[in-house]
Amino acid sequence: MEALFILAGLFFLLVVPVLAIRANLKLGALEREIVQLRGALAAQKAAPQPTPSAAPIAEAPAVEAAPTVEAPAPIVEALPPEPVAEEAAPLPPVPVKQPKPGFEEKLGGRIFVWIGAVMLALAGAFLVKYSIDVGLLSPAVRVFLGLLMGVALLAGGQWLRKESPIIAQALAAAAVADWFASLFAAVSLYHLIDPLFGFIALAIVTAIGIGLSLREGILVGLVGIAGGFITPAIVSTGTPQPAPLFLYLYLIQLGALVLQHKRGWWQLAALGIGGGLIWVVLMVVAGPAASGLVGLAALSLPLFLLATDLTQLWSLYGKGGVAVSREMAITARAASIASFLLMAFWLSIGGHQLDNWAFLIVLTLVHMAAARRFPSEEIPALVGAAIAIAAYAVWSPFAAGSGWTLGSLMDRSGDFIMIGIVLGAIFGAGGFWFELGAAKPVRWAGLSTLGTAFLFGGAYLNLNEAELVLTWPIQAVILAALHMGAAERLNRLRHTDARYTGALGLHCLAVSGFLALAVPMRLEQEWIAVSWAIELPVMAWVALRLDLPWLKRGIWVGGALVVAAVLLSGFPTGDWIIFNRLLYGIGIPCIGLIATAAILKRTAADKETRLLVMVLELAGAGLLALLIGLEVDHAVGRLVFDTGVDFLRCGIATIVWAALALGLHHLHRRERDPAYLTAAAGFTVLACGALILGGFIILNPLFDQIRVGETWIFNRLMMVYAIPAALLLLIADQLRRPVEQTRFGDHPARAVGLLALVTGFVWVTLTVRQIAQGPILSGGAITDAEQYGYSAAWTLYGLMLLGLGTGLRSQLLRYASAVVVLITVSKVFLVDASDLTGLYRVASFLGLGLSLIGIGYLYQRLLFRRRE
Repeated sequence: MEALFILAGLFFLLVVPVLAIRANLKLGALEREIVQLRGALAAQKAAPQPTPSAAPIAEAPAVEAAPTVEAPAPIVEALPPEPVAEEAAPLPPVPVKQPKPGFEEKLGGRIFVWIGAVMLALAGAFLVKYSIDVGLLSPAVRVFLGLLMGVALLAGGQWLRKESPIIAQALAAAAVADWFASLFAAVSLYHLIDPLFGFIALAIVTAIGIGLSLREGILVGLVGIAGGFITPAIVSTGTPQPAPLFLYLYLIQLGALVLQHKRGWWQLAALGIGGGLIWVVLMVVAGPAASGLVGLAALSLPLFLLATDLTQLWSLYGKGGVAVSREMAITARAASIASFLLMAFWLSIGGHQLDNWAFLIVLTLVHMAAARRFPSEEIPALVGAAIAIAAYAVWSPFAAGSGWTLGSLMDRSGDFIMIGIVLGAIFGAGGFWFELGAAKPVRWAGLSTLGTAFLFGGAYLNLNEAELVLTWPIQAVILAALHMGAAERLNRLRHTDARYTGALGLHCLAVSGFLALAVPMRLEQEWIAVSWAIELPVMAWVALRLDLPWLKRGIWVGGALVVAAVLLSGFPTGDWIIFNRLLYGIGIPCIGLIATAAILKRTAADKETRLLVMVLELAGAGLLALLIGLEVDHAVGRLVFDTGVDFLRCGIATIVWAALALGLHHLHRRERDPAYLTAAAGFTVLACGALILGGFIILNPLFDQIRVGETWIFNRLMMVYAIPAALLLLIADQLRRPVEQTRFGDHPARAVGLLALVTGFVWVTLTVRQIAQGPILSGGAITDAEQYGYSAAWTLYGLMLLGLGTGLRSQLLRYASAVVVLITVSKVFLVDASDLTGLYRVASFLGLGLSLIGIGYLYQRLLFRRRE
């Protein structure tokens, strides 16, 4: 059975590839013959057809002529002789467009070839394994035969190169793979070759593979480069030597990038750069000590990254190269960004040492210069600058254990300041200098403005408590002045070149932004939101003044930052009741958002601007609601100290929010601005939610011992129920007007009005309870006076609603009056008739009876009076 498997394996490994090669040769010959036949057939079809000879003219019968006149010569004899068709000159054959290969042609002529090449490569490996298993040959002979098989594959491919270049390419790739496998066995399995010599031999194989790719094709280079990157893993001397390793990796990258430069093979460049960077990641993850990256050897890693970036730039834009394709550009961008990330990571784990900072700064400068020369490199250059800024922002100059070279706590604020000044000069001044004459100046203006802003912010967060020569507000003013000078220069250039308009807008924002930052540098945290809120109207004004749509879109981000800064400020209050930190910490951002919306509203012609205006107005309204709630909470908490403090807070907040909703409804009726209606709806929802959750559910005085006040009528029940009910009733009246109605119709008006009427009924009921029980309503038995009081109060409440419904011509109020009266009637018959005694029972029935008679008379004589 094993012999059968061996024979089958030999058949598939040796016979099938030979048959496939032979079939492919025959198929190629047949293809060439078919192409020749098609060309001949097309040439024959394109040749002009011979013109048929003119029909012979029959002789006319002789006509007798006058004896004195001579007969003229026949016309037929004067015609030139007809050309013979056989003597026409043949036209050159018309070239025929070759048809695209079909599936069968690809399968037989290409796929089978590569499968056969893989089989041949595996055959060498299996042959070595078989010889090991059965012990036929010595290790040296096995390796020699493996290398000899690679030579044979390469020679066979060259012999068949004229017949089929695809076969030659496949056999060359198989030969390179066979050499890698044989040398690997000689070094790692049999230890026949010294690791250093084996490393050199494998490097030579890699170079041969890269060189053969120029002759045979890209796939041979892929095999060679892939094997070259595997070589350091399979050949190890036991002692890490990073410098020779990075030199070897760079030479492989250089070969791949040369091929990209000459042939445009971006796949080789991607594999070459990616393999080298993977080795960098592995060594960094393993740790500097395990990788040997200590002392002078540590410089080899940043040198390798710098050389990688420079070489790939040369491969794209060097003289004598092919045109840059989209794939080549994407590969280069990914390589540059990866180099920046790895350099920053190495800088971070190394404790932000100055030598590593120098490499990162050089890499940044080199790529900025390349981007200034080649605009397609602007994106990776700006991303690299952002990575450098992020690396500076996360650097703490007072951290313990500053990396793998320092293990003690030390103050590196001097280095921190020096690197910040260098980066600020590069990004601020360099970015401005690159703006002048750039294809897209706004990108470099973003680097100059945002770069200096983030560097300044990172320095402030780390050194805000340090004693510096210049205070932070003075530094902010200096930076504002520098950007003002840049804006002045760009303003002059803008009149002759409109490209500088966007850059001018960014520098104007930088001026206002640094001036705004100068305020909170020595003040509380809530001033950060204030400074950003002051910046928003400036952004809107500049966007409209200079017609910069992208700056208008930036207001989305700015508004979100303002709201986030307010929410993360912690809401400090201070000692004052109204004029405290809440007033400016939330009030000024609220005003800033609303003012920004007002500026944008002047030219809110497009849909995006209208949406931005509405969002800003709603965000401002939300901050206003938050301010009201916090101010009420703070004020009531400093004035009331009993169990009714939260009850009172709920009532005051409900009143203020309902009053704001009512005012916004009036503004909407006058201005017809949808934002006012939306904000009014938001405040209405807040008021209704506070009333339902606070007054009815969570803080209901019937359930908990909550003090509602000592005095009758004018107490906390009025603040929580009566006044909110009246305001909600007015809001419902506004909502039922046609100008206030939305797609929901009159349903919001009915819902708010119903809540107002129910709240009024609750207030009447709880007021009777307070008169009977005192400030605590949750305990005590119901007396006859209290029971009668409910009936009387409900009756009066129903009559009041009926009067309002009659005067305002509101059917809803009249229906509510009828409901209250029916509730009172049910209560009198079901409760009072059994519980009340004496005059209370008489008064209850008597009062309700007179009321019902009066209601009937009112309906008959005023509401539904019959006409004669």
